[in-house]
Amino acid sequence: MKVCHLSSVHPRNDIRIFLKECISLKDAGYDLSYVVADGLGNDKIQTIKIFDVGKLKHRFTRMFLSSLKVVIKGATIKADIYHFHDPELAPFCLVYRLLGKKVIFDVHENVAEQIQDKPWLGNFQKFFLSRLFNLLNKFFVRTFYTIIAEKSYSNIYDKISLTFPLTTILNYPKLNFFKSYQNCKRSGNEFFYIGGVSNNRGLDTILEAFDILDRQNIDFKMHFIGAISDKPNFEKYPNLSDKVIFYGRMNLEDGYEISRQCVAGLAILKPIGNYVKSYPTKVFEYMAIGLPVVTSNFSLYKEIVEDNDVGWCVDPNSPTDIADVLIEIINTKTIDKISQRAVEQSSNYSWKNEEKKLLMLYRTILE
Repeated sequence: MKVCHLSSVHPRNDIRIFLKECISLKDAGYDLSYVVADGLGNDKIQTIKIFDVGKLKHRFTRMFLSSLKVVIKGATIKADIYHFHDPELAPFCLVYRLLGKKVIFDVHENVAEQIQDKPWLGNFQKFFLSRLFNLLNKFFVRTFYTIIAEKSYSNIYDKISLTFPLTTILNYPKLNFFKSYQNCKRSGNEFFYIGGVSNNRGLDTILEAFDILDRQNIDFKMHFIGAISDKPNFEKYPNLSDKVIFYGRMNLEDGYEISRQCVAGLAILKPIGNYVKSYPTKVFEYMAIGLPVVTSNFSLYKEIVEDNDVGWCVDPNSPTDIADVLIEIINTKTIDKISQRAVEQSSNYSWKNEEKKLLMLYRTILE
């Protein structure tokens, strides 16, 4: 059976779309295609066909023109199931339903909340677009099969009379991938972060915390792997330029290679609606490799980190709170026990369980 995944925003090597969902479906015997708009050209990876419609420079042009091009290209594949991953694709994917195709809407984010956090939108635009999406979303989820990536999103859909059952497929890691990066003998003063680099994800507060360490003459190194949205303010912290390293976007293998030398992984997100109610995938990845976690003190995060005793939860708006924990980690002698516990507990948060739900949904649709 032919399956076509579509995204006008995510890269071809996106962890959830390609490394988890596409490969799981390919391994189950489906004929997989993935249409993207990343500008890297067509390709074939592990028998999965990649079709690229090209990357446009401007954000609003991408939202509409790239989305249209992705859906048009997808139509030429003549798949049995279309599985799309961006809300801007939803209006165009209605064409597939008119053609009698089965269509899945994979909701990665709480989009209405996410709109409220966009710094380039004015207050009226945020209000209008958020309300508009909520209105359209009621129509979309009655038209498409719907997957949500977080349990908390079910509160939105419980209020809607759905045509198809809602499926929750969490973003847990593929533990087999991370086994080669496991290390339960960690020590030293180097810290790790992988993911989008922005102030909303703690960049400014983390730099201020490390400045506190620097002023106390505490030696350290910080590794940031990921696309940079907000420029680090080295003019304010000139002494950090050789101690805080930014690598930019890297593939998962190269990124986690750097984690081998680190003593803890950071995931200190700001208390923004979409973050507070969503699991940070990197926390589960850190656990899988035995990397103690430093994350925000949200209730959802505490259930993972503190209840499993695999790290520390800090006030994401307090550089002092963060600095105190970083100093404690550098000085502690019990990291090995935390690392071992993290690996042991990671088996509770495995993609293997989510894969079963994905394959069951596909079987249900085709039947």
